[in-house]
Amino acid sequence: STQSTWEGQRCLGLSPAMASGSAAARVWWRLACSHLMSRTARALSNSLTGHPAAPCGAACADGELDASIFVIHPEIEAALRSPNGPPVVALESTIITHGMPYPDNVQTALEVEEVVRQNGALPATIAILAGKICVGLDKEQLTQLARAGHTALKVSRRDLAHAVASGATGGTTVSGTMIIAHKVGIRVFVTGGIGGVHRGGETTMDVSADLTELGRTPVAVVCAGAKSLLDIGRTLEYLETQGVTVAGFCCDEFPAFFVPSSGYPVSCRVNSAAECAQLVDKNTRLGLGSGLVVAVPVPSEHAAWGVAAAIDQAVNEANAQNVVGKDVTPFLLQRVNELTQGKSLSTNIALIKNNAAVGAALAAALQKLTPPSPWAELDATAGTHARTTTAGAATRASPRPVVLGAMAIDVIGTPRPSTVRSKKSTPGQVGMSFGGVGRNISESLARCGFPPQLISAVGTDLPGDLLLRQCAELAMDTSLVVRSPTHRTALLCTTLDSGGSLHVAVTDFDIIEAVLTPSYISSIATAISSAPYAVLDANAPAAAMRVFCELAYRAHVPVLYETTTEAKAARIIEAGVLGLVACVKTNLLELCTVCSALRNSAVASPQKLADTQPLVRMVLAAGVRHVVVTNGPEGVLLASSREDGDCHFQKFDALPVKIVNTNGAGDTFTGGLVAGLMAAQVSLVSPHAVYVHAVRGALAAAKLTCESALAVSPLITPATILGARN
Repeated sequence: STQSTWEGQRCLGLSPAMASGSAAARVWWRLACSHLMSRTARALSNSLTGHPAAPCGAACADGELDASIFVIHPEIEAALRSPNGPPVVALESTIITHGMPYPDNVQTALEVEEVVRQNGALPATIAILAGKICVGLDKEQLTQLARAGHTALKVSRRDLAHAVASGATGGTTVSGTMIIAHKVGIRVFVTGGIGGVHRGGETTMDVSADLTELGRTPVAVVCAGAKSLLDIGRTLEYLETQGVTVAGFCCDEFPAFFVPSSGYPVSCRVNSAAECAQLVDKNTRLGLGSGLVVAVPVPSEHAAWGVAAAIDQAVNEANAQNVVGKDVTPFLLQRVNELTQGKSLSTNIALIKNNAAVGAALAAALQKLTPPSPWAELDATAGTHARTTTAGAATRASPRPVVLGAMAIDVIGTPRPSTVRSKKSTPGQVGMSFGGVGRNISESLARCGFPPQLISAVGTDLPGDLLLRQCAELAMDTSLVVRSPTHRTALLCTTLDSGGSLHVAVTDFDIIEAVLTPSYISSIATAISSAPYAVLDANAPAAAMRVFCELAYRAHVPVLYETTTEAKAARIIEAGVLGLVACVKTNLLELCTVCSALRNSAVASPQKLADTQPLVRMVLAAGVRHVVVTNGPEGVLLASSREDGDCHFQKFDALPVKIVNTNGAGDTFTGGLVAGLMAAQVSLVSPHAVYVHAVRGALAAAKLTCESALAVSPLITPATILGARN
């Protein structure tokens, strides 16, 4: 109803104008609703049944993969997570189980994988083994599948749920492989040939599910056309009806599998992997939702030119023996191979290897392009916004600061004054916004004119897409943000008191712990060591902190450590790298936690800034050069080491503010602090006087966020910090 629609908008912190206004607001509204309803449904299931809801898996609205169903090879998962990892190419497995006899099938599978590797990509053969959807197989698994042969299921879209539920083993068809590849984030898939409309299909309605899948799953399928056993003309007509682009790779006519040409024209031609990658990229950016066929002719020297008569005879025999449905293609391939005395099989092997080389080159070219967003409405409106909100920062030539930390979706609830009721529903306002300490700091930096390079992780889900899109609008570099297909994007659920201060928060940050590993941080060493500043959010795992700080320290890159929360503030001590940090930004309670860890015993919590000096001296004695302590309405204390071994302390009063929401104010302060130091073009080990100016600018930025409902105020500009310094 209209009433419930407006109630939903208010719960998400959206006004009716936002929900019906700009394209960006409309898309945010739809996607936020979808994500919220997905999580609400799971919570409701728990409360009604008394048991956790069944795993939603990859079919969930928020895109999670169910670890009890999906098994991704570690090498493949690492490549999919890393923006700098090798491109991945999906390979089907019915060619192994139903397309070739043993041992030719396993030998060909291994050789095709090697061709993919030789051309700069990782092969990910997809199959169902004992009810598990496996993405990436080792030699033993490939051999197991090859030996199973026709006893294995032939798994298309229709058969996936049955294969998993029954614990079966099966080879995935073009359709089945496309679905799985898309769910795990693989955009290029190589096969021999696609299915199509069978001869006589106008009466039997025997049409391969590959064709409908191509119409609804955005994966590029590299193939040698449709098998010439089929009605190629009607197959192309069906693909046109499904809205599928058929691109000829260096050819103008659609290949006929065993021979280079069928005589039918393709819808367009591409002459290189780079040109093809542009086509695939634009298909995704337009949000069409359909796949593409990249039709690669079999090399002439490997073509089976005299195969037509054998195909006709095999088709007649299939009709006579009443071979129907999914058994038709395996029967015809085997019979044609027999009639051609093995020539068709050798052609089949040659064309799949050729396709593998083209597919690997396409995947590599596609990876060089900017990662696309499927949200076409946002793409249409983002360009101008990105240029204007950062006041020209997007065109800066200077190196970007790096920020390692969390990015998340924040759900924030504020009760109405005097209405809080324990263990009961409380009237108030609920809003949803972009959050995560690392992301908040990064947004603050970007709005102050210094868009950073963010190191973080998000899932391949709707919240992840939203976060990356918003970062792009602010000209942040998210090339080091890992997209994980097996973890959901971090979520923070916060309840504020009626005065706008934090009451309680529930965090789901498992993705940060799982994905930001020491090996990943090591793999991006160049980005860290070439940055002018490095910012570390305590949400990062201790082991990753250690590598991050060591890399920065060796490259003379100053590190600012944001202590984030009481629970995580001491992680820098656990990592053993506090002495490598140039500046610690903290508050009273988090400072107490850090010092308790330093002393390995509890220390008394200070009540005001003046009481923190002994604790601050303890941190400075550990090798830190500057400590910045915030305490809400009391203000800020800045402490710096002096050359004579003593410390310089300076107190700053808080600015007058009408508080709407304090969530994100500390992160905004940190971003403003680093931006102020960068504006002065000095390092974090700079003189105390430079810090004085930077703190003033940071206070001005934090004031704007306190007066905003968002984690970082959109009113912050470079003038915010520059005006305060002057």
